[in-house]
Amino acid sequence: MATRELFSVDTDGEPIRVAATATTGTAIHANADAVRDEVYAWATNVQATSEKLSFTVGGTAAADLVTVTIPATSTVQIIDGLRLGSAGQIRAWSPNTLQIRITGYYNRLM
Repeated sequence: MATRELFSVDTDGEPIRVAATATTGTAIHANADAVRDEVYAWATNVQATSEKLSFTVGGTAAADLVTVTIPATSTVQIIDGLRLGSAGQIRAWSPNTLQIRITGYYNRLM
């Protein structure tokens, strides 16, 4: 049975502000060894111009990289039910610090 939970770095239910501007990224979620998470995430751009958002899912290799453009003052779903494997992580960065907010949840798959 799956349980719906806030991202591992989201302690209060508030959007996660993407502060990083480089590939190390802002931590969004990490799961533990021997578990799988089904992840859903949305990105909100709070500025008046479009913003590029890059994020890695699972690891840090080039194959793990996703880049999307978030339109000005809008919210876009960026992850729709992706299965994050054991000890996987999601990290995000954007050229302009604190302009993108990430919200979402994961279902822990048992």
